[in-house]
Amino acid sequence: MELINQRLRLSRVRNRCIGIAAVILLLLIVPASWNQPKCIIYQNEMKIADDGAPPEILLLSPANGSVVKPLSLIDIDVTDNVGISHVFYHWDLIANETFESPYDLLARTSEVGHYLYIYANDTS
Repeated sequence: MELINQRLRLSRVRNRCIGIAAVILLLLIVPASWNQPKCIIYQNEMKIADDGAPPEILLLSPANGSVVKPLSLIDIDVTDNVGISHVFYHWDLIANETFESPYDLLARTSEVGHYLYIYANDTS
């Protein structure tokens, strides 16, 4: 019986300590939140420039879908009515690479099918 009474006393003391710790923690958190600066969110209108025409990417030679010998020259033309900021290309599923003017590439060296993808970013 004495053991049960000791456990009850310890349980009450522990509960009081937890309650006191919770109150102290709340008293520390509330003033800290009062000192935080007020956040003001400004909503600006986002304006997106659109010149009405996307960049044009033209395959000049060889013909689209044709069989090309390895290391043959591939001539491409990239134009836009305002300007182009970036041009990228990649073969098959390989990562993009920057494409600089003049937009000419050498065909891949292997004699299996490859796909060439070209992307142009309009300055507007």
